[in-house]
Order: sequence, then structure tokens, then C-alpha cells
Amino acid sequence: MGMETDGYRNESLCAGCGGDCCRIYENGRLKKRLTIQAWSDMFHSFRVEYDVAPLFHADVVHIRENAHLIEILREKNIDPYACEYMASTGCTISWDKRPSQCVAFRCEAFRSTEIKGEANVQVL
Repeated sequence: MGMETDGYRNESLCAGCGGDCCRIYENGRLKKRLTIQAWSDMFHSFRVEYDVAPLFHADVVHIRENAHLIEILREKNIDPYACEYMASTGCTISWDKRPSQCVAFRCEAFRSTEIKGEANVQVL
């Protein structure tokens, strides 16, 4: 398997969490000295291969003059601080096309399920 598809998967844990690790536009998670557009482009460097459209454009939503768009997204049950591909039902990018940092990341809750030996963790 390639770097893009290697990773860890626990769909029930991620669904229960709601994707906190996907909140890439939240304060404190942006790389210093990068604009939101630069961060999005770096994070999603292979977006042309996703075969799905983003739910919003972070560089437009997070302009001070467009603050009203944040509320519109929330009304549609879309988290404006999450990745632009994160729907209320989960990631809209198929597993095999997700960024490598998404499939390789394991949050604290995920790591604790591994320690407990829960069977619903897939190592891909």
C-alpha cells in the first residue's frame, strides 16, 4: 500500500466523536504564518483526485466580512472550522483518496482502544 492509503481506521469511534481531529481551521491548529488558503492547499495537495466537491471554501468563509457564512454553514449542520470535506455524516472523501495525514492520525481515544485491544480497529 502507498503512503496515501496506509493508516488506521475505526469508523464507529470516529462517528461517535464527530471528527474533532478534522477541525483543521480551528484556532491553534493552523500552521503559523500560513493563510487559510495556503493551509488548505497544503493539507489537500491532491484534491483534484478526491472526486467530490468541498462543502465550502475555507478561504472565503473565514474572511471577517463573511462571518455570516459561518452561521449559514452551522444551520446546514456543517462545521465551519472542520475540513471542507467533513459532512455531518463523516468525511466525504473516500478512504483510499484521503490525505495521508488523515488516515495516519490516531487521537488519544483511538490509541486507548488499541491499548484495550478492541477489535473494531483496522490497521491498513
